Amino acid sequence: MVSKIIIERLKFMDLRLRCFMLRIYYLIASLVSKTGIFKKIRFGGMPLGHIIHSLFLKVLYFKVPEPIEAHGMSLYHHNLDGRAFFGWLYYSFDSEPQTSHAFERITKPGMTVVDVGAYIGYYTLLAAKLVRDKGKVYTFESDPSSYILLKKNIEVNGLNGIVESFGLAISNREEKDTLFLDKYSGSSLFNFPGSIETVIDVSSLDKFFSQRNWPAVHIVKIDVEGADKLVLEGIQELVRRNRELKIIIELAPCWLEAVGTNGEELLELIAKLGFKKIYPLSKKELSCKIPSDDITYLVNLAREIGYINLLCER
Repeated sequence: MVSKIIIERLKFMDLRLRCFMLRIYYLIASLVSKTGIFKKIRFGGMPLGHIIHSLFLKVLYFKVPEPIEAHGMSLYHHNLDGRAFFGWLYYSFDSEPQTSHAFERITKPGMTVVDVGAYIGYYTLLAAKLVRDKGKVYTFESDPSSYILLKKNIEVNGLNGIVESFGLAISNREEKDTLFLDKYSGSSLFNFPGSIETVIDVSSLDKFFSQRNWPAVHIVKIDVEGADKLVLEGIQELVRRNRELKIIIELAPCWLEAVGTNGEELLELIAKLGFKKIYPLSKKELSCKIPSDDITYLVNLAREIGYINLLCER
């Protein structure tokens, strides 16, 4: 019993140390990135910043416990296909505390929550624990390897009765499409250098919920590596039918620009859907209104710190 307690404490200390390393790394990286040197120096066509980031994550990931414990939930994270996707680090190391706190604040027992871009299921599990037995969570993950882990994490946490999971991509249409799998940074419907291609099913949330007779939906979380605008284009009827709907969505200018759009266009679409109150879930506690000059402020804030999650309300 004593040895088990010691092992668990060592695991906790190990994760705390990795968390500290991650925060120091991002502090240094943000300062150095302002010089532009990470983009100017390239090796084999790859920016220096991308190479350093990948190497750092490999070090951070080395011999991480399986599963990890995050907010009372067990999370399995080792991909079976050998790809080292590190997105789970941000959840397990509590690098999005404002987002987690906002999620816990707005999610109530009996609600229906939609998780688009669930990865291995951190927010899916959190939502299921918050909505409880009378609630419902619909969760979507297009990356086949992450989807296997998502289903496993739902099962080991005993949440199959609350959560329905789907291995498909959410966009603005219904068809089959190509998904591009990156070695380190997840997957996207948009191509990027060094990615692996696979064919997946694609649907829109409007199509999905029309086939289920339009149940009430209270919260939609979206994190889809640049395809955020496509998801919103396919959600218009769902938004119209659910006046109290709230959206948590990632604003990542670099991802959006890489796929041919930008942060301004995403925010303008959010405003067009009727969401005028925007809360950036960062260290700066404030409320923004769109459309207004706050669009420029939000895009600049996201660019400054890499990305921000936004809580969008009517």
